[in-house]
Amino acid sequence: HANPRRAEKFIFIPTNEHPQDILPNIKDDLLDAEIEKETLENLTKAAMRGYTQLKVLTKDVIAQLLLQSLPAQWKGAQRVTWDPEQFGQPPKEWLHNIWMYLQRNFTRDLSAFEPLPLIPIPEGEQTDLVQLYATCGVIMRHMDGLSLDEDVERILVKLGVNVVEDLPLFVKNHPLVTEMYVFSPSYIGVLKTLNRVCEGLGLELFLAKMTSQTSAEEKRRLRSLFSKMSLFDFQLRPELQRILFQIPLLETLENSGGFTESRFVCATEVSLAAPNETLPVGISQSLIKIDSADASNLAQLLKIRRMTVIELLREIVFPDIEGAFYTPEDIEKCMLYVLKHYYAFLEKDSSIESTLRSLPFLSRKGLLLTTERFYDPDHALLQRMFQAEENFPVGVYADQSIISILRNIGLRGLDDVETEDLFETARL
Repeated sequence: HANPRRAEKFIFIPTNEHPQDILPNIKDDLLDAEIEKETLENLTKAAMRGYTQLKVLTKDVIAQLLLQSLPAQWKGAQRVTWDPEQFGQPPKEWLHNIWMYLQRNFTRDLSAFEPLPLIPIPEGEQTDLVQLYATCGVIMRHMDGLSLDEDVERILVKLGVNVVEDLPLFVKNHPLVTEMYVFSPSYIGVLKTLNRVCEGLGLELFLAKMTSQTSAEEKRRLRSLFSKMSLFDFQLRPELQRILFQIPLLETLENSGGFTESRFVCATEVSLAAPNETLPVGISQSLIKIDSADASNLAQLLKIRRMTVIELLREIVFPDIEGAFYTPEDIEKCMLYVLKHYYAFLEKDSSIESTLRSLPFLSRKGLLLTTERFYDPDHALLQRMFQAEENFPVGVYADQSIISILRNIGLRGLDDVETEDLFETARL
């Protein structure tokens, strides 16, 4: 029955296992189903011996033939409108038949069918179909007793995700569908969906969309959702770790990193969090602000290190004082804060004393010097010796409560008078 004008093409013989009804619109490629049984048996034997253009239909060629059998405008489209009444479109029972076929023959791997529009999404009177592997993402509104939060749904729709109320059982019953293609409304499902969108758009465009199309409140809503994830869940899924590290859901501390206002950043951009205490000066590096339980949980999940106030001072602020990052006014504000909290800091970390001894923060003639370059103003003899000079702490540092702390970190007494200071005084 092969058509001689199409001799370069194979003609396929459908079987009970691989029936004709899953391949609409390619009658020319299939042997006439009405052929006599005996003739069919003989042709099948010949096809199996490979003597003719005939081939018995097998699961290996179904995906390729299915692609050929669908309307030309469907090819490569993420989402199509399916109208069984329209000429050239698959008939009404086709979707049911193809899914029943996949359940029988392709339970472990649907990759060959991923470009095909096989997921139904009802749209009023009509039904749309989206690609099985939809890079725009498909998520269920309700599933396994879970429901998609309305705010989260709004965010996903803004990003182009397809939200489906329910799937026909013949689709849902395939073991791979809700594992790999249509996600549940759980936090893992939402993250898988965002990961799929990111794959489709590319990371740069995905992040640009996340930043521009979601409000601050919506980002906080996602943060609250993902903060519920357990460390076990998180470690189990490396691909989800990657996406969660990239999404800007954490907020920075005001006046950090050169920005006066807080902004949303991701964990790959900022990996340190500010302490509970607020310093009276800005911080040169951006720091994550931990001001809620969900910010704290997500930061822990993403391995953000929360600094203590002493670590912040020692690792960032003090080096910046030495590096001339701060104005003299800011240095004074910061150091007054540090000195007033000196004893509390000392209880937590005794090495703060040696850190402060070596920090140049007291000003003399426009230079910042360490405490040990100054004398204790409470000694009357020292006061007489160095009467007209800048050898004593001045201004806010001359306050009695501050002087007593400066003594602990290097302020000189009578026994520490140096010969060169005496020469200096003699010259004056």
